[in-house]
Amino acid sequence: MTPKRKNKKEVHKTPEAPHPKPVVKNWKELAAVFCLLLATVMVYSPIRGQEFVNIDDDLYVTENRMVQNGITEEGVAWAFTAFYSFNWHPLTWLSHMLDCELYGLNAGMHKATNLILHLLNALLLFLVLKKMTRTTWQSLFVMAIFALHPLHVESVAWVSERKEALAAFFFFLALFAYARYVEKPELKRYLPVMLFFAMGLLSKPMIVTLPFILLLLDFWPLNRFRPPLLSNLFLIYEKVPLFLMTLVSSVITFMAQHQGGAVLSMAVVPLELRISNAIVSYAAYILKMIVPLNLTVFYPYPETIPLWKSLGAAILLSGITLLAFMKAKKYPYAVTGWLWYLGSLVPVIGILQVGSQAMADRYTYIPLIGLFILTAFLIPELLKKWRYQREAMGLVSVILLFSLGGCTWFQVKSWESSTTLFNHAIQSTERNAFAHVNLGVAYQNTDRFDEAMLHYLKALKINPQTQKAHLYLGAIFSWRGDLDKAFFHLSEAARLHPEDAVAHADLGNLLTQKGEYRKALPHYQRALSLSPGNVNIHISAGLFYQYQGDLKQAAAHFKEALRLKPDDEEARRRLLRLDQLIRKAEPSG
Repeated sequence: MTPKRKNKKEVHKTPEAPHPKPVVKNWKELAAVFCLLLATVMVYSPIRGQEFVNIDDDLYVTENRMVQNGITEEGVAWAFTAFYSFNWHPLTWLSHMLDCELYGLNAGMHKATNLILHLLNALLLFLVLKKMTRTTWQSLFVMAIFALHPLHVESVAWVSERKEALAAFFFFLALFAYARYVEKPELKRYLPVMLFFAMGLLSKPMIVTLPFILLLLDFWPLNRFRPPLLSNLFLIYEKVPLFLMTLVSSVITFMAQHQGGAVLSMAVVPLELRISNAIVSYAAYILKMIVPLNLTVFYPYPETIPLWKSLGAAILLSGITLLAFMKAKKYPYAVTGWLWYLGSLVPVIGILQVGSQAMADRYTYIPLIGLFILTAFLIPELLKKWRYQREAMGLVSVILLFSLGGCTWFQVKSWESSTTLFNHAIQSTERNAFAHVNLGVAYQNTDRFDEAMLHYLKALKINPQTQKAHLYLGAIFSWRGDLDKAFFHLSEAARLHPEDAVAHADLGNLLTQKGEYRKALPHYQRALSLSPGNVNIHISAGLFYQYQGDLKQAAAHFKEALRLKPDDEEARRRLLRLDQLIRKAEPSG
């Protein structure tokens, strides 16, 4: 090691060194940042011509009247008061409303907004790390992997995952504000930390671990910890307001998800299976970070997990944790990076299971930054005595970023449409009933009914309890006039998910079609009680009462459908026809 390199190392480690301003100070940095942002735009360029997909995009945009109306007084009130789609994230709803105001239902432009947020997040991450660590190239490396890693495609190419990128944007702003607060601790610098944290929580509660991450940053690189250990209690005390915000957000989120039925009971997924899956998922995310293959929108929950797999993952995680603490004095960034990864995944690791997925790429958007930091600072340290360190690391970095960019480009292409997305999911996983059902829906929506039925039947072969497969098969058989098969599948759909309003409405339609009106009525009543804002159910109920000869009740449901959706042509046409029938039925004056 030459004296020149040694001096550079000393400058980097001097705690008293002044914090540089978080701006790009020379043309090399400017060029590097610009090239990384440009490369990110290029690998995500396929989003321009892509479509919405049939998983959550309907709830968030394509069938959400409040969102499609743009920014309105009614919409803003709804965004802040409604527990919709198992969440309470008003700022996310407002961002979707603004997109509809600007772009209508142009899916490519909605995705472009996600990409802009992703670019801003990458830039903010660089500025935060540079300000806190006083390094440039390590911060650029973390920025590059964050911007180009294919595990982050889901948070950009999926319109419904706007919440992930938006919450991360405020998360990084909070980190930047905290770095300024540490320079000069005072209330007026602490308030922006609270404000940005609150805005992030109003976008997605995933960032509830921010106070914990700030404590890690206090340890390294901010070097605020002092011996003895108890003398650092003030670092926790100053974050009490943030921990209280975390508690409030967690309670609200649990209420929203529990009310929507998204939280699975222990009877459905036992605790021991959840713990095993969580341990294996921690290890699997690391593997996918290193070798990003077979990434998909949905990973099926395993029925069982082999003991060797969970035990091996537990040994790996325990070993890394032990090693990080043993080397904490020499490599403090290893403790911060590793615990950042472990801690920020806790809300979504599955002990409190929401949804039926085993893991999800989108969950890694913020947690993997910890491993990126660990990698960016540890590898140069381990190779510092090698003569060709800079040359080798430069070459490896270029190869790595080109490889990641290529993988990301291909992963983005899989989000072109629902058909490409779920075909890719079926190819990337085994026994994926969820993917078969959603691929079937994509085919059904384009009138490819035989192909749709094939995938619904494959889903039922994998798991006979797949409720949606029964529901959609029942609809197809009903449309084709095979009423017995339709009744079987719709009855199964209603039995498996008694709270599914559509299943009850479809059963009511089928029984009406068979002339069994008395049996149909309870299903319409149940459907309306479960989903009073569903336009199609009101139209079906209106037709039912019309067939029964109760024209006033029929008119009431058609009018309600029009109130809910003023531009619904079917409701308007049927109400007009019904008015004509009522006038004919009235005695002449």
